[in-house]
Amino acid sequence: MGTPLYNAVAHFYENDILPGVSETEFGVDKALTKEDLAHALYALAGSPEVTANNLFTDVDDDACVWAAANGYVSGNGDKFMPEAEVTAINFALTLFSASSVLCPGMFGIIKGLVSALKTIFEFGLSAGPMTKGNAVIKLYEMAVL
Repeated sequence: MGTPLYNAVAHFYENDILPGVSETEFGVDKALTKEDLAHALYALAGSPEVTANNLFTDVDDDACVWAAANGYVSGNGDKFMPEAEVTAINFALTLFSASSVLCPGMFGIIKGLVSALKTIFEFGLSAGPMTKGNAVIKLYEMAVL
């Protein structure tokens, strides 16, 4: 049994929920991107069939299209901007909005609200980026534990 970070990263890597930056490095200190978040949410939701049309010219990816169509991430016009960094407050809002997918039922909504509030408490309302390591721990607590 490792640390919470180790357990979360191992689970996400071994289950293809969120790739690392190489075969030997996950990139826990790297900023979480919109593409990272879309891929994690899509995988945690069971990689559902995507029926929405891709409205973006800069991605051709089911995870990004699904996440945008469901309101978990947004684009700017016809641009998804996959490399845009996710701020802590945007991550917290996404945790809450995706809570029913990550953990179905009333418990999921409550768990999502608690996770979102904990994220805001821990990281504040800053516009700074959420790191992959911190995001993976929060998503792991929300969807897996």
